Amino acid sequence: MHAPPQSPSPRRGRIVIGGFASVVLLGAFLAAAWLVAGGRAVPPVAGTPGPVTGPALVVRTPQHLHGVADVTPLVNRLATHGVTRAWVQVKQDETDESLAGSALYPSKIAPVAAGYRDGRTDRLITGLARRGIEPMAWMPVLHDAQAAKATLFPTLRSSYLSIRPTAS
Repeated sequence: MHAPPQSPSPRRGRIVIGGFASVVLLGAFLAAAWLVAGGRAVPPVAGTPGPVTGPALVVRTPQHLHGVADVTPLVNRLATHGVTRAWVQVKQDETDESLAGSALYPSKIAPVAAGYRDGRTDRLITGLARRGIEPMAWMPVLHDAQAAKATLFPTLRSSYLSIRPTAS
């Protein structure tokens, strides 16, 4: 024979209700802190951009700019949708469209990705600023195949520091 089903213990119900109450209280505390901060997630610091007042987005330069002709339509589309800040990728992060670590603008210190000596990234940044959209540089630093091999640009060579204790 099968045992009759057990009803949930009263203790389990108290734990669930107590957990729910904790989440509600935490949410109320965070909402109050947000209101005290003037509705900003983080108060602005001198020398840093202020709070975003409209939509902000990331422009993955290799995916959104195939050439100089793409600049004006992209800027117009962002302005039409009320974008106020755009993070513009200025260095290739992963090795997909081009080798990781390649600059997406004419650079004197880093290898430039194929096709990016045409100034499309500079034209994008200038066009955004002219339309009142704050351009911000997005420069990934962790994936950099160019710096790892760095034969043409030895100053970009990655170096590693051992944190193992020395034997005494």
